Amino acid sequence: MYPRYDLTLASNSMFILAAQKMNMVGTAHYNITTEWDNMDKSTPGYLGKVRADIAGLEYNIFGVGENPSTGYPEQMIREQLGAVYYEATPENEKMPRRMSVLLPKINEDDSVAVWKPMKEEDHPIYQYKKKARENMLCLTNKQPTWNPAANAYVLNFTGRTTLPSVKNFQLIDPSNEEAILMEFGKIGEEMYSMEICWPLSIFQAFGIVLSAFNYKYSAILLYS
Repeated sequence: MYPRYDLTLASNSMFILAAQKMNMVGTAHYNITTEWDNMDKSTPGYLGKVRADIAGLEYNIFGVGENPSTGYPEQMIREQLGAVYYEATPENEKMPRRMSVLLPKINEDDSVAVWKPMKEEDHPIYQYKKKARENMLCLTNKQPTWNPAANAYVLNFTGRTTLPSVKNFQLIDPSNEEAILMEFGKIGEEMYSMEICWPLSIFQAFGIVLSAFNYKYSAILLYS
């Protein structure tokens, strides 16, 4: 049985989204749907997927549509709605991991950039590494500080997150480190809280947290 993840509203447990790791060779692949009991991409509730590279450091968040390799016309090609890039950390260095979240840029007229990468060099993570970032919003995780009393790196979740986990994170725009745009943290054995604000959508945020998981079912509560 492959891991399943449910997103529910914290105030009344209303079901919002579900995701499940699919049986794919070589890389992690998660389908995201609005249906409780069917994860297949052929169903009306299918919204898109998260696909990892083989190293588990790069994650692409796609909407509904065709893979460009299939030869379909561009209007039928899936739109990319985000990407997550984790910097590799040497195994002998117990340092907090660094993640970059890339989103389509929101323009001054409130229009949103459309990403439909047709070849490798069009992908946002490739562009990010080449510092070609004009068409994207780049967020990063807030780096924790060392707490000698706890003998650990810590973040201030103001009481919302109650348990330590390597998956806990806060997303910020580097130009304004005090404004937390997304917060994700462990609150139970198989339960996490997720808080988000503009410009993130619920679908994008869910895709981001899926990139942090491996090998077990977890429930995620959305706080409004």
